[in-house]
Formats: sequence, structure tokens, C-alpha cells
Amino acid sequence: MKSIQNQALTEGSKSSDVLQQPSSSSQEGSTLSVKPVSKLLITLMQHLQDSLSDKDFSGNMAVCLFMVAASDANNPLGVLELGKQLDMSAASTSRMVAALGRGLRDKEGLGLIEATEDPSNWSRKLVRITPKGIRLVESLGDRLIAGMRRM
Repeated sequence: MKSIQNQALTEGSKSSDVLQQPSSSSQEGSTLSVKPVSKLLITLMQHLQDSLSDKDFSGNMAVCLFMVAASDANNPLGVLELGKQLDMSAASTSRMVAALGRGLRDKEGLGLIEATEDPSNWSRKLVRITPKGIRLVESLGDRLIAGMRRM
């Protein structure tokens, strides 16, 4: 989470725009109540799992997908850079990229992202979102906006 906050800050946002913390044990200063936001996030995760028919789809996988979707198509993230931003080991990141992409040895992948060899460095894998991944992220965005309007 800290890496995501730092990334957003370096892209010109103020820290209060990135993550607004409630003061001590009260919710003063919070723009949204925790309960409706939590319910909305749960609904979005359930939509992700239902859309993919994959009950093993985790929060880390969602964050990974969103980071890849938010990356510049002309300058995609490498697997190692993605792992650093997610604060995950290279092996864990590679497994997650495989699960979100082509799949692992014993399980078909979700086809949401793809990892390709960097033409200038054969040992580096570049990660991009696929059309299927774009459609899923767009549908989540639509649901998020609709849910925020209801709050």
C-alpha cells in the first residue's frame, strides 16, 4: 500500500487525495463512512470473482491488475518493477502474473494481462493489460461510480 501511495504522490497528488485517514478512533475528517465504502469494495471483489468464475481471485491480484491497467502502454511495467511496487518477491510476482495471464502449469490463466519479452533485454518481461482485462476494469469502474453516487 505504501508503494501505491508513493507512486500517486510522485504523480502530483497530495497525500490527502491519496488516502484520507480518519482521526484516532472517530471518523471525523473522513469524507465517507467506512461501512458503505467497505460494502462497495466487497461488492466489487465479488463482481471480479463472479466475472472470472474464479473464487481464488485475491485482493493482491486485483491490485496487480489495476497497477498494470494504470501503467503507460508505451512504457509498460516489468515484472520486477511490478513486484517492487506490490512489495512482493520476484517469484510471487511471476506466479501472480502467470495466474492473471497465461496460467500456471496446472491451472488455466485468466487472460487479463500478458507478459512479453522486452525486445531490448531478453531477460526482462514486460506486463500489459489485455482487451479482456480492459473490459473488466471498465465494468468495475462503472460499478464503482454507480456505487459512489448512491452514497
